[in-house]
Amino acid sequence: MVVVTRRPPDGAEGMPAEVVEGRWGEWNPMYMVGSELHGSVLGVVGLGRIGRAAAAGPPAFRDAGALRQAPPRPRRLIDRRALAAMKPSAVLVNASRGPVVDTDALVEALTGGVIAAAGLDVTDPEPLPADHPLAALPNCFIVPHIGSASVQTRVRMAERAAVNLAAAMRGEQMPHCINPEVYRT
Repeated sequence: MVVVTRRPPDGAEGMPAEVVEGRWGEWNPMYMVGSELHGSVLGVVGLGRIGRAAAAGPPAFRDAGALRQAPPRPRRLIDRRALAAMKPSAVLVNASRGPVVDTDALVEALTGGVIAAAGLDVTDPEPLPADHPLAALPNCFIVPHIGSASVQTRVRMAERAAVNLAAAMRGEQMPHCINPEVYRT
């Protein structure tokens, strides 16, 4: 995992530190390799629309009946105890909400070898300060909340927002409401 830990020169934003700093060497078959999901244990926290889509492929989820709903807006669900229960080879990926993960516990787990790595699309706090301990860890890959960063996805998001707005203006229930419990009385 690579994180740019220093401010890149103009025009180099988003480039890995190895490239920006000239540390990218000749090809090596084991350089910057990771693990495949195939044959791995995959845990999905939160089974909203995205979580269910992620879990749909692994047969173990379907076969074991492991699909459970997480509490609404969980905070620090992935804490020291949850991290300690993972394998040392585990890679934590958070693309849901930053507060789901106890940031201090994650720093400890990554520096102490409790888990191998983390990939974070969201952080707590967000934005993560450049001098935060996570930003300096070579086994923590952080991106600035861009998990939905495709033109097609952003257009669909805008279309759904417009449809919701139009429905609300007509006094109707929003068809793409993410918290429909607001309509229950």
